[in-house]
Amino acid sequence: MGPMNAFLEANGFEGCVPDANAAAWFWFTVMTAMGYGNASPSTTAGRFLVYTFGSLCILLFGIVLANAATIVTIIFDDAVTRYS
Repeated sequence: MGPMNAFLEANGFEGCVPDANAAAWFWFTVMTAMGYGNASPSTTAGRFLVYTFGSLCILLFGIVLANAATIVTIIFDDAVTRYS
């Protein structure tokens, strides 16, 4: 049974309880590259999707953090210049 068959046979309900909070927590741990290991996909297709989208999310989160660091640095430099 290949990944495509598993995808086609999946109905989203059998053996799965939809939980938005758990999904958000799972993606937060993937996106921040922490990956606690308490939840992981069990199918090959699921693992492929998590590896693919997880890698993209980690890159995007890195870009967001870099931009946030730039903003904090600008604010800090401005404060040091004003008050020194």
